[in-house]
Amino acid sequence: MKSLLPVLLSFLLLLPFANCGRCGDLAPSPAEPPKSWIERDNLLPDPVGLRARLADKGVVFSLLYTAEEFGNPVGGRRQGQVYDGLVAAGCDVDFEKLLGGAWKGLQFHVLSYYPHGASGTNKYVGDLGRFSNIDAYDSVRLFELWLDGTFFNGWCALRLGQLATDAEFATSDGGALFINSDFGALPTFALNLPVPTYPYAAPGVRLRVSPPGGKFYFQGAAYDGNPDPATFGDPTPGSQPSTTYNRNGIHFNINSHEGAFLIGQFGYRLNREPDAKGLPGTYRVGAFYHTDTFSDERLDSLGRSLADPRSSGLARARDGNYGAYFSADQNVYVAHGAAPFAGPDSTASAPVGNVADNPGAGASSSAAAPAAPAAPSGFAAAVFLRVGVAPEDRNNAPCTCCAGCNIRGLLPCRPKDVFGIAFAYVGISDARRQLARDRERFTGVREALPDYENVLEITYQGNVTPWMQLQPDLQYIAHPGGSGAFGNALVLGLRSVVTF
Repeated sequence: MKSLLPVLLSFLLLLPFANCGRCGDLAPSPAEPPKSWIERDNLLPDPVGLRARLADKGVVFSLLYTAEEFGNPVGGRRQGQVYDGLVAAGCDVDFEKLLGGAWKGLQFHVLSYYPHGASGTNKYVGDLGRFSNIDAYDSVRLFELWLDGTFFNGWCALRLGQLATDAEFATSDGGALFINSDFGALPTFALNLPVPTYPYAAPGVRLRVSPPGGKFYFQGAAYDGNPDPATFGDPTPGSQPSTTYNRNGIHFNINSHEGAFLIGQFGYRLNREPDAKGLPGTYRVGAFYHTDTFSDERLDSLGRSLADPRSSGLARARDGNYGAYFSADQNVYVAHGAAPFAGPDSTASAPVGNVADNPGAGASSSAAAPAAPAAPSGFAAAVFLRVGVAPEDRNNAPCTCCAGCNIRGLLPCRPKDVFGIAFAYVGISDARRQLARDRERFTGVREALPDYENVLEITYQGNVTPWMQLQPDLQYIAHPGGSGAFGNALVLGLRSVVTF
């Protein structure tokens, strides 16, 4: 019952607006035939059309609740099951519509979260990447808060505020369907660096350049180097534990000693224009650099192994951390009259930060408040691939890869449902493996050597109503935690997403 309180409170807060007949100078929206509760786009009614009139003026509110129950009957640290929930509330404002043509291209966006429930990763499975992408510290938190403006006739867009890296960089359209976090924020930086990814955003700025036509774009961003020092820790050798927590997302932390996270991405959108004849796809290549000092995974400040009894105990300092990635999404079959997979809106399973970029759709499209738009229908299939690499000497997981396939309309009687199967690989660094061998040599105690973690996920997203999705999910996690210390885990569960 405790997990339902945010939903009930949000419902009570919205009731006065749903029944208010006074709406200032908002023009009445065109009359439409009334829909039954099961046919409308949102669970909550809009009896006087206030929500529609606000949308016509460029003001869009969103409220979603994600609920899930997952358990691991086999493998992991131990067996058990957990409930997790996520309230997502947001608002987007298009000032050009709101002000009748003034402030052309200016967008405002705010998104807040309330994740709650036990962590199945921490309690039971022990996997590196978290089998649920809504698993987070329980707190009401501000996530994103930014202004985005376009200039030079729409060629350039500048975004400034509290931002999340995984909202726009190293994304995968097809990966957004899946529940395991390895298919969301790129593990190559999410598992190694203190960067702003769900549920932590950080002060930053992003510039995007999109020439006319929408085929090519370039974007670059700079963020504060550590959005929550007490949670992420300081990677600098010999640093003391921090007491600076950011549990509610309102500690706008900018410190020079934490460095900055810089990232750039080049994108190519194949056959995305309306008159294109071929099957659409999206391709991205990018690189990132963190300016902080990082600890070597094996060697100390004297060049000895950290496992050596003569070691100084202080890891060797490595200046900066960096890496590169490649991401590809491609439709491979679209039936006659069906819609292709066009991005995350057709497959997104949870209102989390890992939505894909869409530079051709407007300034706020890449990280808009989560919503559940009308799902396209008809048989279509698409594949995706994403690879990330980083140095072995200063990263625990320097090589990651994921690939998969989405199929919509697999069952003729369910033309909007999406089936997905995907595989993820997280490779542990050779330096970390050598350190484990050093400990064994110096102590004589054998331990499971770090090597890799693999994830196989099979999922099915059913569109029950326009405002509700149900998603049964199966995951098989080999070497949870990156070694053979725990048994291979079978994770089963069911997720639901309701749009209010």
